[in-house]
Amino acid sequence: MNGAMYREILSANLLPSARALKMKRGWVFQHDNDPKHTARATKEWLRKKHFKVLEWPSQSLDLNPIENLWRELKVRVAKRKAKNITALEEICMEEWANIPTTFIRGDIGDFYVGCLLVAELSTPFVSLGKLLIQMNLQNSLLHKVNGAFVLLTFFACRILLFPFMYHAYGKQFGIPLYKVPFNIPLHCNITMGTIMAPQIYWFWLICRKAMRLYSNSASNKDR
Repeated sequence: MNGAMYREILSANLLPSARALKMKRGWVFQHDNDPKHTARATKEWLRKKHFKVLEWPSQSLDLNPIENLWRELKVRVAKRKAKNITALEEICMEEWANIPTTFIRGDIGDFYVGCLLVAELSTPFVSLGKLLIQMNLQNSLLHKVNGAFVLLTFFACRILLFPFMYHAYGKQFGIPLYKVPFNIPLHCNITMGTIMAPQIYWFWLICRKAMRLYSNSASNKDR
């Protein structure tokens, strides 16, 4: 591979890959000090495209994360045992597409952060309910509809979320759901139980409040 071929690869794949990985603005492109990477034409091409490039010191340690990806691809391709060059190319393309983005991103906590955000989905409805009460609109249709959303989102996002996290862990590592608690550290189970317990208690309080709200509404109609 020479510098011209390297620039063609970058032109065809760099931006599409960044979009596919859902990388936000401000991402930094990384490559080492290979001659085709540091060629004047390559540097000029990157500068014109306004790509931010990580400075790579000479005689540096091999810390490029792409090496882990190359190894994963080699292991996957070796298992397929291609019989010719054409088959090898097809297998490489297939296995490259089959490598999940979770492997590329690594254990940086995306799933955990996502679960925390999902858990807060009921918060706007809870806040709206309190606001309607302060405005003396607790008997309004809006308050009743909002109460239904509170029940639904709280149950789905704060109660069912915990078994879903166990399910996702089991799916990631090929473990049945009922075996997951026995395959994770004890402190994880204790933490999950400690967080889930008040959620169940709060949901019980919300259900009691909903029963009073809708029962009062029914009795008012009877009058």
